[in-house]
Amino acid sequence: MIAVLRAHGISENIIDAFTAIDRKEFIPLALKDQAYENKNIPLAANAYTSKPSTLATLLTFIHPQPNHKVLEIGSGSGFLLALISHITQGNSFGIELLPSLAFSSQTVLKKNPKAAIIHKNGIPGLKNKNPYDRIIVSGSVKEIPTHLLRQLNTNGQLIINSNGKLLKIQKTLFSKKIVAQLEGFYFPPLQIQPIHSNLSYLV
Repeated sequence: MIAVLRAHGISENIIDAFTAIDRKEFIPLALKDQAYENKNIPLAANAYTSKPSTLATLLTFIHPQPNHKVLEIGSGSGFLLALISHITQGNSFGIELLPSLAFSSQTVLKKNPKAAIIHKNGIPGLKNKNPYDRIIVSGSVKEIPTHLLRQLNTNGQLIINSNGKLLKIQKTLFSKKIVAQLEGFYFPPLQIQPIHSNLSYLV
């Protein structure tokens, strides 16, 4: 897995996170033998954890920095949040709607005092812990939830997938602006309906 990331030109600080955080801990028991393969692995209720090369590309785009406070909406298995927490060494919060994923990720991350998973609908954000340096929405949306920008620090960034593009929207003192975008980066729709819905997360 690490050799694949290096072949993709991923930076050493991100590779270090993949080395430190064991993906196997976030994989269902029956599939743990596939944990170090560069492939998506299914979780519960049509959700899946993305292959390491995809997550490494996403982390490069997010560009988390030391001491950043981060919120991930649709945190799924918790693996991406764990990687971010390792890189930033700051407080990281995940919101997960699916109870089984929220519980399993809470269990895995309980030994990390700076990472927390909350079981709730993620679209409203997490106001009681703001402001954040990064808010990541791990699922596609048709319309940008601009209210999340109010939970960012000035110059904080919202990372979100909309209409087939991964966008990095930066909050400025008086407005907002798209500072980067990545074409062809597909997220399944963000699940915001009751858990019996067929919608999925990318985690």
